[in-house]
Amino acid sequence: MLPRSHYLDLEDEANRLGRKIPLVWVRSTQSRIGNLGDSLSSLAVAVLSGCPIAHQGFTTKAPRLVAVGTIAQNMRGSTVHLWGTGLDAGRRAFGDRMAAFAAAPDTNYVVHAVRGSHTRQVMLQAGLHVPPIFGDAGWYMPRIISDYGIEKKYELGVIPHISAMASKTPEVDLRPGAKRFRASETDGIRLFNTFHDASWAGFKSKFEEMLSCKRIITTSFHGLIIADAYRIPCIYFPLGSGGVRIADVERDSRFVDHRVADFYAGGGRKKLPVFCGDEHEETQWDKVIAAIDAHYEPFTHRHETNFLEAFPFEPSVDIRAIQWDLDEAKAEQVPW
Repeated sequence: MLPRSHYLDLEDEANRLGRKIPLVWVRSTQSRIGNLGDSLSSLAVAVLSGCPIAHQGFTTKAPRLVAVGTIAQNMRGSTVHLWGTGLDAGRRAFGDRMAAFAAAPDTNYVVHAVRGSHTRQVMLQAGLHVPPIFGDAGWYMPRIISDYGIEKKYELGVIPHISAMASKTPEVDLRPGAKRFRASETDGIRLFNTFHDASWAGFKSKFEEMLSCKRIITTSFHGLIIADAYRIPCIYFPLGSGGVRIADVERDSRFVDHRVADFYAGGGRKKLPVFCGDEHEETQWDKVIAAIDAHYEPFTHRHETNFLEAFPFEPSVDIRAIQWDLDEAKAEQVPW
C-alpha cells in the first residue's frame, strides 16, 4: 500500500524511504530484546497504515512520526509529528538536558494527539499548539491481537516495571531488593516482565502470556492500560503501605505514576484503584485478588474515535471496526 497523508512532508519522506513510514520509538539496536510497550508502537502504526516501518532516531534530520512512549522531550531537528506521545516535564533535548521541558530549537512540532492532558498542558506552556485529543496506541491492541480462544490459566498476573529487573531478558530476573513481586505459580500466580525476544513471535508470545491471566497487578504503564483495554480486571501497584486505596488521578502523585495519570486524566478518569506494597515485604496475593474483584471497573476512553481520526496517514483499516486485519507475514517484517 502507498503511504498517503495530508501532510506532504511525511508522505514525501515515506516515499523517499521506499514507501516506509518514518517512525521514532525506543528500540535497542545492540540486543535482540524488545520491550512490549515500546515495540507495540511499530506494530500499531504498521497495521493502521498498512505500510512497512522504517525506524528513525530522536534527532534524525528529516520529517518523522512519533507515537508511543514518554519520548517527546527527546525530539530535536526537522519536523516531528506527534500522535499519542507523552513526555517527561523535567527534561529537554538541548542545553541542560535535566531542565524543564522547552521546545527544541530548529524543530517544528506538529501535534496530532498526545498521550494525555498533562502532556498537553506542559506543551502548551512551552508555546506549542496542541489539540485536546488524547490516547495511546496500546489501547487499541484488542483490535490487533484477539484474546479469543486463549485459555485463562492464571488467577493473577504480576507484571513489574522493567526497572525492577536485574537484567534485560524475557525471563524474570528480579533485583534482590524487589521482594514484593515474588510469587509462586503453585498459588496460581504468574510473574513475568515486558521484555520479549525482538521478533513477532517473541512479542506475540509475551502478549498471550498477559492474556492468559484472569487478573493483573502491575507497575508497568502499558501492562496496566493493555489489561484495561482487554477488560482484564487490573490494579496499579505503587510503593506504600496500607494495601488497597482509591487514588485521585490528578492529585495523588505519590500513588499514581505520571504516565498513568497523564493517560487516564486525558481519557476522563477521575479515580483509580491501587494496591500499595512495601518493596521489602512479600505481598499477600489473596488480598490483591480480593481488592481487584471488589474495585475493578471497566473504563471507556472518551477519545477513542477522534484519536484514531487524528492518525496522520490514511488508515488501511476501518477505524470503527472492533477487529483489524493483521497480516502475520507483514508483522514479522516489522523492525522489532
